[in-house]
Amino acid sequence: MKKILLLAISTTLYTAGFCQSITGSWKRVSTTLEYKNGKKEDMQKNVQSGLPCTAGTKYYFKADGTHYTQSPAGCEVVDKMSKATWKQVGSTLTVVTGTDLKLKTGGTTYILSFSGNTVTLVHVYTDAENKQTGTKVKKISIVYQKI
Repeated sequence: MKKILLLAISTTLYTAGFCQSITGSWKRVSTTLEYKNGKKEDMQKNVQSGLPCTAGTKYYFKADGTHYTQSPAGCEVVDKMSKATWKQVGSTLTVVTGTDLKLKTGGTTYILSFSGNTVTLVHVYTDAENKQTGTKVKKISIVYQKI
């Protein structure tokens, strides 16, 4: 019985050490779309070529569950689109935008993996999402760096 209790406590402490939070200020360093056919698209490069000011955008995940961006002059449109709420449970993050609320989608769910001062968010697209957007995307991977 003591061994089981010790194992349970050790497992809890071990797991708790790996549950990091997305709370804080971040810079987006990579956004990659992977299509079902295996092709990958560097969305970060595409967005920054069309809106160079996005390179200076900061992403905030506040402890109160709000998410927003703060962009340099000329990129205010990004800030207007980015307001959302978020909730993290373990390594799962759900982000709910105004559009998600209107469409009653429940938001977008990502799997988080932390490494040093970066976090990678991965969302695997469902067939329903691809049908709604008219795409054939397998997943999106977003990498943020803590600032």
